[in-house]
Amino acid sequence: MAKKLSQGPAPVHQNNIAPPQAPSGNVHGASGLSIFSFKVQAAIVALLGFVFYFNTFSNEFALDDRPIIVTNEFVNQGFAGIPKILTSDAFASYLNQQNSGNALAGGRYRPLSIVTFAIEQQFLGLPAPVEAATNPKEPKSNFVTPEAAAKIVRDMHVRHVVNVLLYIFSVIVLLYFLRTIIFPGNYIIPFLAAVLFVIHPIHTEVVANVKSRDEIMSLLFICLTFIYAFRYYDGRKRPDLTKSLVCYFAALLSKEYGLAMVLLLPFSVYVFRKETIHKSLSFVLPYLIPLVLYGLMRISSVGHGTSDAPDDIMNIPYLYASASEKIASIISVLFDYFRLLVFPHPLSSDYSFNQIPYSDFSSPVFWISLLFYSGLVGALVYFIKRRHVMAFAIAFYLFNLALVGNILVDIGAPMGERLVYHSSVGFVIALAYLLYQLFSAIKPAKIGMALLALLAGGIIVCSGFKTISRNADWKNDRVLFLHDVTISPKSVLILSNAGSASLEYAEEEKDPQKKDKYFKDAIGFLQRAIAINPKFANGYQNMGVAYYKTGFTDRAVECWDSTKKYNPSHPLLPYVLSIASNYYYMEGIKHGKANEHAAAILSFQKAVHVNLTDGDIWYNLGYAHMLNKHYTEAAAAFERALLFHTKNQYARKYLNQCNLAVSGGNQAVTDTVLR
Repeated sequence: MAKKLSQGPAPVHQNNIAPPQAPSGNVHGASGLSIFSFKVQAAIVALLGFVFYFNTFSNEFALDDRPIIVTNEFVNQGFAGIPKILTSDAFASYLNQQNSGNALAGGRYRPLSIVTFAIEQQFLGLPAPVEAATNPKEPKSNFVTPEAAAKIVRDMHVRHVVNVLLYIFSVIVLLYFLRTIIFPGNYIIPFLAAVLFVIHPIHTEVVANVKSRDEIMSLLFICLTFIYAFRYYDGRKRPDLTKSLVCYFAALLSKEYGLAMVLLLPFSVYVFRKETIHKSLSFVLPYLIPLVLYGLMRISSVGHGTSDAPDDIMNIPYLYASASEKIASIISVLFDYFRLLVFPHPLSSDYSFNQIPYSDFSSPVFWISLLFYSGLVGALVYFIKRRHVMAFAIAFYLFNLALVGNILVDIGAPMGERLVYHSSVGFVIALAYLLYQLFSAIKPAKIGMALLALLAGGIIVCSGFKTISRNADWKNDRVLFLHDVTISPKSVLILSNAGSASLEYAEEEKDPQKKDKYFKDAIGFLQRAIAINPKFANGYQNMGVAYYKTGFTDRAVECWDSTKKYNPSHPLLPYVLSIASNYYYMEGIKHGKANEHAAAILSFQKAVHVNLTDGDIWYNLGYAHMLNKHYTEAAAAFERALLFHTKNQYARKYLNQCNLAVSGGNQAVTDTVLR
């Protein structure tokens, strides 16, 4: 591929951009050490990419890395899991483990990056089978040996290296695309755009979070599609068309952004090759073949994207918004994307409920955003008429943003930094063009270019500090969420995950005071999450764990009752309820042996409250009632015990005795030890 990307002859379509005054020497070719050489520019952006992201090599896994990679049963099968990956939703393995059905509306069919994870796993070595859980109700995915956990971390180090290399390669391809198609004949603007892209801190989520490899691969194959498509247009060689179609299919399999190419490809031919609208549209017809094939694969794998899960604010961000609030919020968020592209601070791993409050038509941000994007659309129309490069920059920004901005479909989140990755290409193209035009107007030209280089250097330094420090936040879930909870203190998801992180630290801590502090922090984070979303089942689940670990079992059960209320199929419920049930059961046995029958009754009642199907608990509850001469209650408990233990002779014997006592027979009740 490196040979394919060597700089070819100077293109003839200049798009009204004058090439810079260059020093003598070979500036058009790929050889030489000139800053105008493609190889030199490619080496510089590669070096920048490495310097900015090398500190991710020691990172572990965070956010969606766990369900997509670490616990993904298809990925863990290596090559053997690839057929299932190609025919399943991206979260299929996770949803199966959670017993959640199709809980994510819209479907996530982006198998290509997950295939690369499976290939890596094959060469890294398949994971050992999970160790048998001591409690059969505990999910196996939560139970791994220390050796297996260490291997997962080592594997993630390798995956981070691959992610950075793919990112660097994709930016080199982007540079080539900009030099040969967008700015032919000008070697400063494409280089400046590529530099601005590779150093932009908003890309930290895409690079530092391995799961987001789908974003990198999608843009990579989109750029390759453009490159080979224009080679075919200029040379009419069928192998170039074939390569372009294959790359387009790969782009679609990487992520849904490839859908925008149906518009962007004919648009680019219209702008850069001055074709008629009819010929520009006809040029895209062959690309309908991979598009239809992708559509068929997607429908057969994830259906039409419907969800069988109940409405949940965590997956439907505008569930509680009125129609006007939803419109105003969506438009306001679009400006947040642009703001982060201009000034990427602060950055957060999550913007879900309720970090971004609903907006309305009285909000100044709504009107600013509406005016800004109206002006952007107006500028698009203006530049289209002139077939200007800015038309392509604006179109690339808007078309990709429309796919993720909850405009065409609800994506399940109000916004995300990774979601503006593709649109940022349009942003850096426009920014590089405007900066070049501004500084090239300064005379003499050498001073203008020197000032531009000085500005670029300042941006690189500032971006470097931000990017490298942000990469460290993505070390793992604990570091990420305990940092981001200070940035996004109203995000239910981040608060909940910060609570989980504190719980994990508490479990490992040996110092009693520090352990107690971690537990208190966990409960505090989770209480704040539940205060924002009172129906948040996971929050109740984890808070119950925190209370149980600190000795407040009754409070823990209250939390787990709420978990059951809002998510009866929560995968951890059977496990935690069995723990609570066993705790109360053993307390009842202890009270019974001490002849504290009233206390025994209370403990057994608590035990059956959390576990209605354990015959032993019902039997002992009945016996405790019987010793207290509560014959009616005892008979009812023995009847329940026999539903689950039909051959329990003692339960049947005592049931008959209790029934006789209730009917007035006053038969003596045999005194035996509680078992």
